[in-house]
Amino acid sequence: MKNGYPITDERSGYDPENPYKDRDPRFYSTIFYNGSMAIREGKTEVMYTFENWGKDAAGEKSNNSRTNYHIKKFVAMVTNWSDPVVNRYPHSKYYIRWAHMVLTFAEAANQVVGPLEAARYGISAKDALAFLRSRKTYDGAQGYSTDPYLDEMAAAGKTVFDEFIKNERRIETCFEGDRFYDLRRWASSIIDLNEPVHGALVQKKEDGSFEYSLKHIVEDRSFTSFYLPIPYSEILKMSNLVQNEGWENWK
Repeated sequence: MKNGYPITDERSGYDPENPYKDRDPRFYSTIFYNGSMAIREGKTEVMYTFENWGKDAAGEKSNNSRTNYHIKKFVAMVTNWSDPVVNRYPHSKYYIRWAHMVLTFAEAANQVVGPLEAARYGISAKDALAFLRSRKTYDGAQGYSTDPYLDEMAAAGKTVFDEFIKNERRIETCFEGDRFYDLRRWASSIIDLNEPVHGALVQKKEDGSFEYSLKHIVEDRSFTSFYLPIPYSEILKMSNLVQNEGWENWK
């Protein structure tokens, strides 16, 4: 939430009947959700309003994603497909950026010296995450100016702060293709990778308000291995090559 507390904390002010109100500033810069508006950069013009509710009536058409969320993070809010002339804009894919390095440092430093020790590296794991949580978002919104939850998690020690770092990594790297690999390296068994994927089930009521269920399952995961299979054609080329675990009968 905008005060830094997770929605599961009673201090957060989270309202399940209005789940997108007063959220973490990074939420609004990353995700299009039901009722959010695409506004042209530097303008007040609303180009599109997302209606991510079930349109089942005759003549209604839905272009929603399965989760009822859409990616905002990589979208250039400077053009509209209805413009007479649509310009092309460059798209950059970052494999390693500053936030990744900060998160990696925080995770490693916490394991070595805990969340608060700064003497060894010149900055603590807590200070590194404070930088990420306080800086401006992609669309220019200010991050946390005060952060009591961060203070609380750091004071709780290494184990608690490690879980906090993992969640920050989930938020910061959203839609960047890192999540599966993070889960794999943290996992203790394949069961940890097979959690179902949830989305938002949004129903519009007769009075125009919405009913939300954010635990709606949209996909069940059934990974059989931590690793992808080696192509069978490669196995045939090298008799001593052993197939990855979980794929022994795969061809």
